[in-house]
Amino acid sequence: MKHILFVIAACLVCLNALAGSDIKVKSGKSVVVKENANAVIVFDFSNARWEQKESFKDWSGTDYEKRVNVASECFVNSFNENTKGLKLVTNKDLAEYSIIFKVTNLEKHQAFTGMWGQGKISVTGTIDILNIKTQEQVCSIFIDGYGASKDYNVTDGIGKCFKALGKDMTKLK
Repeated sequence: MKHILFVIAACLVCLNALAGSDIKVKSGKSVVVKENANAVIVFDFSNARWEQKESFKDWSGTDYEKRVNVASECFVNSFNENTKGLKLVTNKDLAEYSIIFKVTNLEKHQAFTGMWGQGKISVTGTIDILNIKTQEQVCSIFIDGYGASKDYNVTDGIGKCFKALGKDMTKLK
């Protein structure tokens, strides 16, 4: 019995390692996240899709603005609560960096409790960090189906997903 449990545990560890990270540095150095500096962030949902099909804006309808605001507020608050370096600010005059977060896709994956409506929200997109003075790209990060929330309500699930992503962004190496 112990051998079976060991084999199962080893398989789970291997699967987790093979899955890789949902947050990947495409170019540049992510050490900017550890710098003692300020950044202003812009969230771009203009080309976002829902489940790689229809426009997120069209799919959301009257809830679109609320969902975008919840996502951005949860990300910023979580990032600032967990960072030991870079802080996200609203005043561009106080910022050394500009961050552009282009969201390209949001999805709801049915969880084990999916028969009751609960699902995990995931996000795909790119985060580009630019030096404001030089306008040079310092770092480009690909978010590949990052998901860390389970919720019955899509808006709340989006908030939880972006909150977890904000926290994990502060851990980049």
